[in-house]
Amino acid sequence: MKIGVGLDARLGLPFDQLRAAAREAARLGFESVWTPAGGVPDSFHVCAAWSQDTALRTGISVVPAARMWTPLGLAAQAATLAQLSSGRFVLGLGTGGYGPGFWASVGLPDRPIAVMREYVTEVRGLLAGRQVTAGPIVTRADTTAGAPGWPRSASLGLADLPPAPVYLAALGPQMLRLAGEIADGALLNWATPERIAVSREHPAGRGLPGPVRPDGVRCGAE
Repeated sequence: MKIGVGLDARLGLPFDQLRAAAREAARLGFESVWTPAGGVPDSFHVCAAWSQDTALRTGISVVPAARMWTPLGLAAQAATLAQLSSGRFVLGLGTGGYGPGFWASVGLPDRPIAVMREYVTEVRGLLAGRQVTAGPIVTRADTTAGAPGWPRSASLGLADLPPAPVYLAALGPQMLRLAGEIADGALLNWATPERIAVSREHPAGRGLPGPVRPDGVRCGAE
């Protein structure tokens, strides 16, 4: 059993206290430390500091991909943290919202499975050192503008990067199935213990790394 701790922005901890909390987590024997994205201090900077202060695995659970990032921007951040942490960083991705109103607000179709399929596939391809051609959904191929900052084809320009696993937030069976197909793991935030047990027995969930409870504690045996 590997158990991690989550430090949510709602705790209101300043940067120095987040660093101190991670050092205490390492002293107490936790395996990993996690934070959500979207708050202040910025989650990528927090994970970078944790990686320098401790030997713990760090992770973001989760980055609201469609709301805030292009695949290229996400991959560049994750690759940097993979180098800083010697491969001890996990990038968690989620949609960032749901419902037709949300998807209209970010200029994408109300097709969360298809959107996340493109995001995860493209981010993982970039992290693997490949030249990636952007998919039609993320680039909004039905418009003339395309997604800001996301060229039709891109690479990080580096090979042999340390590993940076990409986990997918999976709150339902379809997203869990997608995680089993294209991601390195699944994150079951906001799931009850009963829901976690069902997800672990789902064919797509078998063999995936342990999920995360609402408080960020990793609760699956690995």
